[in-house]
Amino acid sequence: MERTKDPAKRALGIVLAVVAVAAVVGGVLASQRETTLLDPRTPAGVVQNYLTAVLDNDQQAALEWFTDELKASCESDYGFSSVDATRVVLDETTIDGESAVIVVTIQVSTDPFSEYSYQERIHLVAVADGWAIDRTPWPYFGCR
Repeated sequence: MERTKDPAKRALGIVLAVVAVAAVVGGVLASQRETTLLDPRTPAGVVQNYLTAVLDNDQQAALEWFTDELKASCESDYGFSSVDATRVVLDETTIDGESAVIVVTIQVSTDPFSEYSYQERIHLVAVADGWAIDRTPWPYFGCR
């Protein structure tokens, strides 16, 4: 018995295969994109270094970006919550004299086909050698 090939089904199969390959290639390229390192003496650079420490689950390195006063108010045995961010995007930097606010979007993939995101505001103040975080930032909840 000979099979009749339906041209519409065949074209649909080809289109789906091309879309699947494009999605895989796009994912690989996006995951290999290099991060631009920001100057750690700037508010955005401080936040980048803080969030890098958070994503590396390095509590001590994260605390180094806090003001001395904020650091002193943190419980030493209480770290930050688990972070499953797949990407953090710098959205906005606002500097007003001796204070700054950095707004970032945190993107989290829950599975290969879904993602959600939310924004966080991180507050900083000018210090002798640059900038430091002066309010308990996301996702650290061990400071008063």
